[in-house]
Amino acid sequence: LSDAELWRAAKMTAPTEKTDRMQLLVEKQQLEGLTAAEKEEAELLSQFFNRIMLVRAKAAVLLQARGQDISQLAEL
Repeated sequence: LSDAELWRAAKMTAPTEKTDRMQLLVEKQQLEGLTAAEKEEAELLSQFFNRIMLVRAKAAVLLQARGQDISQLAEL
C-alpha cells in the first residue's frame, strides 16, 4: 500500500450509525438486558470495531516503519 492509503487506513473510523447502534445496545443491556438477536448484533458490531482498530494499528506501524511521523494519530 502507498503511504496515502496507509494514512487513510490509520485514520479510519466506524460509521456513525454503527457507533450509535452499539451505544444503544450497551445502554439497553445495562438497563434491561438484550434479546438473543441483540446479543448477536452486539457481538458482530464488537468484531467490526475490533477489525477497525487492528487495521488502524497495523497501518500506523507500517507508516512509522517508513519513517512517517504518526504522532497526529494519537489525537484521533
